[in-house]
Amino acid sequence: MSMRTNIQIKIDSILLSQAGPNQIAEWNNFVQEMHLKIIQECDGCNLNKYKGIWKELFKGTVRKLKLNLESSETDLWSDVVTKKLKEEKIMQVHLP
Repeated sequence: MSMRTNIQIKIDSILLSQAGPNQIAEWNNFVQEMHLKIIQECDGCNLNKYKGIWKELFKGTVRKLKLNLESSETDLWSDVVTKKLKEEKIMQVHLP
């Protein structure tokens, strides 16, 4: 099984478990649940493109599972993912 398939299975599982009886998917809840995996999978690519990849995986899965997409005024990605990736990049620069 490919890495992409494993990630897709995890996304499916998380979104279904978070959806509840109203079948609602929300980006920030998804990011909160997946942030460790998202950070782990980053290979130093452009952070905006990387977010776009994950956003498309999220939206595509929401469509596939026929969930209702709920939007939020805030975006947890910057606080949770971008901040951590930038911290890790700084640590790599300063390591001998």
